[in-house]
Amino acid sequence: MYSHFSRIFKVIILLNTITISNIFADTTNIDKSDKNLRKPEETILNLAATEQKEIMQDLLVASMRFEYEGTDAKTVQNEVNKVMNRVVELTKKRQGISIMMGGYNVSSYYKRDRANKTKEPKQKIWRATQTINLSSKNSDDLLKLAGRIQNLGLVMNNLSYRVSPEKTEQARNDLIEQALNKLMAKAGKVAKTLNKTKIEVIEVNIDPTYYRPYKARNRHFSAMSESADSGYTPPFAVAGHNYVSTTVTAIIALSR
Repeated sequence: MYSHFSRIFKVIILLNTITISNIFADTTNIDKSDKNLRKPEETILNLAATEQKEIMQDLLVASMRFEYEGTDAKTVQNEVNKVMNRVVELTKKRQGISIMMGGYNVSSYYKRDRANKTKEPKQKIWRATQTINLSSKNSDDLLKLAGRIQNLGLVMNNLSYRVSPEKTEQARNDLIEQALNKLMAKAGKVAKTLNKTKIEVIEVNIDPTYYRPYKARNRHFSAMSESADSGYTPPFAVAGHNYVSTTVTAIIALSR
């Protein structure tokens, strides 16, 4: 019985040895064939080119919220809903302004009157919160609207400029084209120096576009002319710039 298992074990080892040998043999053949894919007279280049530009922030975004507290949950939520409906109505009257409703949250906590020293139960207070986001390329209109909305009791969470998706995509396409032209110009100079006449692009990689905020310049938008008549002061915002850069890398073959 021992001799029988010994023979089986030897056969398994032999089969594994043959399989491993075949694997290494195939790998060796693949490596040799890969090396022969390129011609001996070719010169392989690894090049990179980076382009950057400064673009003006063209989209103003305002994040606002409304909070209301009371002892009755239904009354608190109704008040928030009423104010938000009014906000939507005001926004629809302004062309070119987008509105997106944010989170709606209702919570409660217990409040005790410190002046009352008796051990009476704490009073339950309900709090409802609703957030909205406004965005527009027309900064004057958005600032005027934000002022009116603040007059309804909303609080400004954040007011900032950014680059719109459309302008971002256009800048990215321009930078990719410029970087590719710069990269091919580099390849042409190397080819000329090495007396090569043919340039073949084997592989191209485009890195993600990188954005770096730039300090805002002395440019602002406000609507003071309307504030005197309507009894509110619109918020103030300053547009800045972003530095955008894109890097293109490529593997290029030069030959005669």
